[in-house]
Amino acid sequence: CTFCQRARKGYSAYLPNDLENHAIELKEKYNVGAFALVDENFGSNKKQSYEVARIMKKHDFIWVSYGARPTSIAYEDLKFYKEHNMFSISFGTESGSQKILDIMEKKYTKEIIYNAVSNCKKVGIHASHDAFLLGMPGETEKTVKETAEFRALLAYVSEKNWNFNTL
Repeated sequence: CTFCQRARKGYSAYLPNDLENHAIELKEKYNVGAFALVDENFGSNKKQSYEVARIMKKHDFIWVSYGARPTSIAYEDLKFYKEHNMFSISFGTESGSQKILDIMEKKYTKEIIYNAVSNCKKVGIHASHDAFLLGMPGETEKTVKETAEFRALLAYVSEKNWNFNTL
């Protein structure tokens, strides 16, 4: 989107075999039992993300994905990931104002974000949706209030505690 700065072009990812070998090594040497996968767009490559999930399940790792676009994760995907030991996913929510989402060129709507969080709740995966950006050029008091209201709605839908310090 328009506010991100990237050091390089393109997208790189661990090859599944390399990831599996690294995971095995970490488990054997350090007794690692969980992974936090940080990705720019987890789930956009279904074949790759499903293979990652299979590796996590095969080696009995629990895992979380940070950096998923709500457009990249369908209900069926969430069910599959849950069956393969995913316990949490983090969406790049960015704003609760459609105006600001459009300025950022996010190419998704508040409804898509809402549905992604709601689907997580349905399948029993924790959804992190608290990464909001305030101060984008074009931001106004109105758009900030829209974001606050949308954040409250997402907390309600996912039955989260309203205290930011305990989320």
